[in-house]
Amino acid sequence: MSIDLFSETILSLREAAKAVPSIDGRKPAYGCIWRWCHRGIRGIRLEHVKLGGKLATSKEALQRFFSKLTELETSDSKESLPRRAAQAAHSKQRLDSISRAERELDARNVRGSKEAD
Repeated sequence: MSIDLFSETILSLREAAKAVPSIDGRKPAYGCIWRWCHRGIRGIRLEHVKLGGKLATSKEALQRFFSKLTELETSDSKESLPRRAAQAAHSKQRLDSISRAERELDARNVRGSKEAD
């Protein structure tokens, strides 16, 4: 979804930094909001528009941005156990492949002995 200039509350990036609620007494800096627009967080970018050569976002875009990040976080925590199991299986497969390759190299006498090092 993109920002609707006529129905959303448009904010400069400096205004957006001030509009974000503080956590532990700290508000994000202008540069942080700029990075959210350009680089994003974990693949999610803050929607923005260019008005008169300046970047702007909206209160609604900030809400959508934080909602998407929250959804991503909650979906990651639900999938973390299966993902870890898959990563462990992948690691075991990788180690098995390395062992097989080392045995094959030893059988062909391609790999030098460790004592020669």
